[in-house]
Amino acid sequence: MRELFGTDGVRGIAGEYPLDLSTLYKLGKAVVRSGKRSILIGRDTRASGLWIENVLQQAILWQGGMVTLADVITTPGVAILSRDVPFDAGIVISASHNPYQDNGIKDLLQQRNQTDGRRRRVDRRGSGRRFEFRSSSTGCQRSEPGRDHHL
Repeated sequence: MRELFGTDGVRGIAGEYPLDLSTLYKLGKAVVRSGKRSILIGRDTRASGLWIENVLQQAILWQGGMVTLADVITTPGVAILSRDVPFDAGIVISASHNPYQDNGIKDLLQQRNQTDGRRRRVDRRGSGRRFEFRSSSTGCQRSEPGRDHHL
């Protein structure tokens, strides 16, 4: 199999290789096989983002991973959340300034490894409370007993 990821992820016309159903499903499964179990997925407003998100989510879940959907969010938003919250990885579905029929997957796995030291410091200073993250129609939510927070 040839290398899919360029310097900024996988790009192409949505629905065509490498952004076809089969390849996207394999990519989603590969994320979990690489040791990442808890994944945050965000996307831009492109119409193809919803079905790409769905394919990745199904593949990750089928492989035994956990997914939190941030819905429409910026790339920096996913990077910050996947770094500062206990996610193993962040994925952004976006083609930035490319034509509307294009889309792409930005893999924030490498950035996650660069921030592990900071995450450990945050965890040590934390209050010890556990947070549960779940998807909602209004975006990613953090829940703790008696309180909900939209992220």
